[in-house]
Amino acid sequence: CLYGWSTAIIARAIPPKTRLRVYDTFQRASPDTVKANLGEMAARVILQYTNIWHWLREPEPFDFIYIDVNNTELLIKEVWSATHRQISSGAVVLFEGSTRMRLNLPHKKLVLSGPGLGQLLP
Repeated sequence: CLYGWSTAIIARAIPPKTRLRVYDTFQRASPDTVKANLGEMAARVILQYTNIWHWLREPEPFDFIYIDVNNTELLIKEVWSATHRQISSGAVVLFEGSTRMRLNLPHKKLVLSGPGLGQLLP
């Protein structure tokens, strides 16, 4: 969530009565700073402290999840392992984020539907 900018964009794009739950470690910006940056969208957003590894132990049901962290191959595999049943039922996972090391590696694509479901491809 960093300073809340991507959260604000997503909040604007979802239906008005929908609530957006945001998990973050708030290492760079406090929840209050994020809420201030969200402006009028703050009322539609629920901020909750957690890290991705903790969330993956018992992921809550979701229809759409946007994961904006250092998405290593290990993390993507763990997300798949923890959420594949929800994905198979129609949930959507959108990954964003990067690491310097990953920028120099060949990109891989995680197949989220069809015969290759859950497979990492070059």
